[in-house]
Order: sequence, then structure tokens, then C-alpha cells
Amino acid sequence: MRDIYSKRNKKAPDQLVYDRIDEKLRVQIIRTWKKFFNQYDEETSEKLWGQINTVICDEHGKHTLLKDDWFRNKEYYRCQNYFENLESLEKSFDVIEIVFRAISKIPEFVNQRITYSPEEIVKELNERFRENDFGFEFTKGRMVRVDNKLLHKDILNQVIQLTNERLFINANEEFLSALDHLRHRRNKEALNDSLKSFESTMKIIIHEMGWGYDERDTASKLIQKCLENELIPKSLQSQFSALRTTLEAGIPTIRNKNSGHGQGPKKIVVPDSLATYSIYMTGTCINYLIELYRERSSTANR
Repeated sequence: MRDIYSKRNKKAPDQLVYDRIDEKLRVQIIRTWKKFFNQYDEETSEKLWGQINTVICDEHGKHTLLKDDWFRNKEYYRCQNYFENLESLEKSFDVIEIVFRAISKIPEFVNQRITYSPEEIVKELNERFRENDFGFEFTKGRMVRVDNKLLHKDILNQVIQLTNERLFINANEEFLSALDHLRHRRNKEALNDSLKSFESTMKIIIHEMGWGYDERDTASKLIQKCLENELIPKSLQSQFSALRTTLEAGIPTIRNKNSGHGQGPKKIVVPDSLATYSIYMTGTCINYLIELYRERSSTANR
């Protein structure tokens, strides 16, 4: 139900947001934690919120989180109202950490059957962060920047720039499609299109160099053709002994094992981390092959 039009057609941002939590995301964070607490009866929920509010007051130096709105003086509302009106990003992070740490611990102390586990609630929280291009995630009880978990922007930009040349336009379309699928977490499709882009790049290079290939050739055969014709010079091949393994067993194997064939009786789920790794590796290999092709063409034309 959450695969809605606005999400499917949202353009990837130039950069993530690190300096603010907008109103939409604040509301979604509140609705996420309410989903967990609404599983408990009102008395239990109020006691839990009372403990959470006490911690926030202690840490932020407040006598109370809510002063004037006495007719809505419920414990859960104190925290909600306080969080909605916080201007400080750091203090907002404090509230998120305190509330979601509590969520992770509550089932250990409150013996009640629940529908939504703490793990599911935290997963939903991080999904909301990603949907809103927010540059943080909640992991192991802390808010953490996700710079190091993003695809290496320079490499991706270089791939797009190199493949955007008229010669590699088909590979460019396939790589951009893979990025779009990854952005919207269609991970199987991302793996398929990343391999297509990789194979298209090799076919274009092989065609331009006049080495010949069969349209049905697999990635392994195309890689072999590039090596046999010393796209990677022999003097370097021994130093790059792992390269062939990376090229042959990396991208194609990830794709074949996770999205290239029928699922059978068990549904195949491709983790975000695997899809991200595949795109990153594809981009690195495409960059390397195109740079080698340019060097080879330049030498041949002298």
C-alpha cells in the first residue's frame, strides 16, 4: 500500500538533508512511535510515556515538557507537542534516541503480546528517513550520519558522464535505470539493469575495436574477449589477478543468484546493501573499461 505514485516518481536528490527535520517527517516519526505504543492499554502506555518524559526533562533541564495545554495533559501528548515544536536539531535527535531506545527495551519488561516489534518500528523509522532524503539513520540506539553508506557520488557521476557520450548511450540508459530502481528499492530490477549496463559497455567496446562477438554472449564470454584482446594489457593482468574474479563472479553472479532466474517456491529478497554494492561495483568496472578503451583508441590513432 505504501508503493504510491509520489514515491515512485520522485527524483533522486542532489544531496541529503542534514540540517533540519521538516514538518512532514516530524509527523511521520510521531506516527511511527504511536504505532508501537498504541498496542498497549492506555494505563500502561501513560506509565511508559511518563518515564520517557522524565528522562527528557532531566536531560534538557525542564520541569515539564508542557505548561499551558492542561486539558490535553496526557503524558504521550507532552512528548509529542515538545518534539513537534523543537527548533534544535540536536535536541530533536535526543528525543528520537530516548523514545526509540525505550521502544527497543519495553517488551523485555512489559509482558504483553504485540503486533509490531521494536525491530519493525525502527525499520519503518529508517524507511521514513530515506523517503525524506534525510541524511541520518537510527542504528544501535543512536542517530548516525549515513555518508559512508551512500554510493560513492564521484564514481557514479563519472559513470554517467562517460556513458552519456553518444557511443555509450544505451549503457547510460541502463545504468540510470538501475539507479532509479535502487532509489525506489526495486532491488531485483536494479541488479538486472546494472548487469545490462555492464554487458552493453563491453559489447560497445568490442564492436568498436572490431573483435567480434555473438549477441547471445554472456558477461563471462565478453570479459574473456576483452582479456584475450588485451584491453587490460598483459603486463597488468598478472597484477590484477583478482580483477577477472571481480568482473566474472561479481556482478553477473550477484544478479544471477538474486534476480536473474525464477524465484521458485521461496520468495527471493534482495537486501538494500547487496543492491547498493552491486551498483557501486558495476560503476567502478564500467569506468575502468571505458578508460582502458579510450587509452587503447588513443594509442591506435597516433
